[in-house]
Amino acid sequence: RAQQCLRASAQLPAAAFIGFGIIMLIAANWDGIPKFARFALVGGVLAAAALGGFFAKLRTPALLVAFLATGGFLALIGQTYQTGADPWGLFAVWAAVTLPWALAARHDALWTAWSIVVLTALALWAGTFGRAKGSDVTLMVWMIEIGLATLLGPRSPVQALLGATRWAFRIVALLAMAHFTQ
Repeated sequence: RAQQCLRASAQLPAAAFIGFGIIMLIAANWDGIPKFARFALVGGVLAAAALGGFFAKLRTPALLVAFLATGGFLALIGQTYQTGADPWGLFAVWAAVTLPWALAARHDALWTAWSIVVLTALALWAGTFGRAKGSDVTLMVWMIEIGLATLLGPRSPVQALLGATRWAFRIVALLAMAHFTQ
């Protein structure tokens, strides 16, 4: 058990740094890296990480890298082709595409990252559409946040399917309360 904890405490930050590093590498060298090479680099990392998810010992860190690379890949598409999509849409697609990975990993690190992406999508969506007079968007966002906190909570009926969600639940509950008290 101690060895698993030590392994996770080394692998998870390493996975986060790899995913973040790829995004920063592309951003820092945007003009110096040809378009095809940018897509090949991020796509290669994404594919390798997704394949790494098939190995039990590497599943969580590999899927965390894949999760981050997916966000980078979606941002790369948006920056390269200027799709005109709203930022909330990018985060919503990122959350939808990576939900199966969070379910496969069944680990709090993936659920926490996934929850942050979902909450970001909801906040951006509320900021985009919640300003209209008579809008019920804020109420809908808050209800979605409470529903997500309920699903990720320790007494959730789907807890066995989700695996560990302690920190994801805490973050969602905290941000839902902060959103409600604004």
